[in-house]
Amino acid sequence: MTIDRLIGIVAVLLREGQVTAGRLAERFEVSARTIHRDVDRLCRAGIPLRTARGAGGGISIMEGYQLDGTVLTDEDRGAILAGLRSLDSVSGTGYYRQLMEKLPQGAGSAGDDCVLIDLSSWYGPVLAPGLEALKDACARRRLVRFTYTAPGGDSCRLVEPDRLVFRWSSWYLHGWCRDREGWRLFKLNRMLSLAVEEASFSPRPARPATWVSREKVRSAAWMSPVYRL
Repeated sequence: MTIDRLIGIVAVLLREGQVTAGRLAERFEVSARTIHRDVDRLCRAGIPLRTARGAGGGISIMEGYQLDGTVLTDEDRGAILAGLRSLDSVSGTGYYRQLMEKLPQGAGSAGDDCVLIDLSSWYGPVLAPGLEALKDACARRRLVRFTYTAPGGDSCRLVEPDRLVFRWSSWYLHGWCRDREGWRLFKLNRMLSLAVEEASFSPRPARPATWVSREKVRSAAWMSPVYRL
């Protein structure tokens, strides 16, 4: 949807400062012409964007401008807050609650408690430390080592973590397994003795698609009595 893309463009510019139209087009899977039309829409909405041509150029928000509630409606804020609460349900750190406090509060914020998304499942207190450790390992590109339980027995794994996936009421780690030399999906409550290594790794060029199929999730989700990291 257009409004989702517009909000996404503003979020990227706020985070990265200046981005080329080509990168934005690739990120949102549209043409560069569509991105330029979106820039015009945002300017008409009151967000002053500037475009610099040539080497080192790109699209950016004018210096000194602070984003208020111009783009986000009360419904938008409610959806964002619900999503942040869902992440706080598994983080165990309170970081996302602090982030929520930084968002502008509109007239409709009183209704934000109407939706509660709890992603912690039944093992929230147990999984939270592992989730935070794996999230940090993904961001810093640090190898992770753990023992993985499987029908054929336990095995030690050294993995290049790619991302955390929440599907079908369970959390998974998606990454490149050096022991199996391929992309694998690991269910978190089957990972024992999780350790983040100091060694780093370079991202692989053949990174898979962002979605994870139902078949892959099912193959990793056999029932196990092990609920600790």
